[in-house]
Amino acid sequence: MWSHKVGACESGVVAIGATLAATHAAVPGTCDRPRIASEPGRAIAVFDDASSLWAMTMTATGAASPVMLAAGTRARLARDPAFGYWLAWDAGGALAVAKVTPGVPLVQVPITGLPAGALDAYELATINGNAYLFAVVNRKLWWTKLTM
Repeated sequence: MWSHKVGACESGVVAIGATLAATHAAVPGTCDRPRIASEPGRAIAVFDDASSLWAMTMTATGAASPVMLAAGTRARLARDPAFGYWLAWDAGGALAVAKVTPGVPLVQVPITGLPAGALDAYELATINGNAYLFAVVNRKLWWTKLTM
């Protein structure tokens, strides 16, 4: 998934077999800042439309229609080493985190210990079978291991 101009995205899938079969299409509606994470057989993309987060799954047969996940912007996405994906986003100036499993309602996870103040930046990362949330609040780094 990519964005070649603000507010518009394209999704593409290449099926690798005896031949390479590529398909692509415009993502319906407004799409900004797409993020993608993959696992064997599929990928999930998240993006925002300036007020809400949307997600769509992609497989070798194509892309599903986008589904609204939550109010917010600036999504970050990382594959959960166990199953599914972690999603972080700006929910009106507050950092929100949820577990995303395609086809299952979003499960928001409370963030404990995050200092109060201006949210400067945030990112998700996975390493050695664990998922982590990093945030910069008032120009100071904070992090936590994500668990369900």
